[in-house]
Amino acid sequence: MVRPGPIFLVLLTALPLAGGCMESECVVVEALPGGPGSGEPSPPLYLGMGDSIVSLYGPQCLGVMACAGLELGAYIEDESVGAQRFTNPETDIDIMHQYIHGAWEWVIMNGGGNDLVQECGCKSDGHDPDACQDVIDSLAMPETRTGDMVEFIDMVNADTNDTASILILGYYEFPESSTENRDNCNPYVEELNLRYQQVAEQHWNVFLMETGEVMDFDVHPEYFSIDHDHPSFEGSEAMGCLVADFIKSHVPICTDVDGDGYGDPGSPVCTYLERDCDDLNAEANPGATEGPVGDATCSDGSDNDCDQHVDQDDPGCTP
Repeated sequence: MVRPGPIFLVLLTALPLAGGCMESECVVVEALPGGPGSGEPSPPLYLGMGDSIVSLYGPQCLGVMACAGLELGAYIEDESVGAQRFTNPETDIDIMHQYIHGAWEWVIMNGGGNDLVQECGCKSDGHDPDACQDVIDSLAMPETRTGDMVEFIDMVNADTNDTASILILGYYEFPESSTENRDNCNPYVEELNLRYQQVAEQHWNVFLMETGEVMDFDVHPEYFSIDHDHPSFEGSEAMGCLVADFIKSHVPICTDVDGDGYGDPGSPVCTYLERDCDDLNAEANPGATEGPVGDATCSDGSDNDCDQHVDQDDPGCTP
């Protein structure tokens, strides 16, 4: 697919509104555990990334990540930057390159909206739907486990040895009053959220959070800035609280029915990280063996070592 050049966005900011998070100052946010002003040697355990939906008001410590950190009681290293695509083949200035090495417990991010806006022009009535579908395919193809989001997850898992949890912030529906006509992109945004959800379900440590739970223009128009595209100060605070509540309610657990130390799905809080292919049989797990020839494991009808080969089809049982 040939990707057209970028269409730059114009951000309209909202007027200040009153709110709990907004009463804080950067000195308060940076003094949280892991922050540069905490005076503690421990590094931050939370990383924030994304586009203008989450980066707006970040420099004032009033954005989504700062508000989430205040609710969590922990500093979030915010690397998000507005108007950036998930990946940009022309430069290294994109959301993928916002990631920095660290022993992260949570990576909180969004991305893909500007890919649609800039690469298929979904804001325009004359855009090419097939081009927009190509962009969605390039971002996430759950059926083949390919796409930019999948590559990003693999990168984070490799860097953190599969110990970080990744929270994808889905895009909310843009109202018809959007000054940038982003409401034309809503069908593609809905499809992208669905793809991200399917990708998340393929990984034990990846979750999709529906920001539409709070960002509903019909219910809370005050949560939108004057462009009716981006969150206002209040909207950023509401999204930040939603992020914090989500993380607090998703403490990793070990689902190990047969008690062999391997869980389904795999989890770092289990004795062993790998996924158990048969969590009802303690004799079948990635640490078990199948064979040698003549052993009962070569005729019990079970994939004892979880290598997707059963009995005589397993290399350990082949003469």
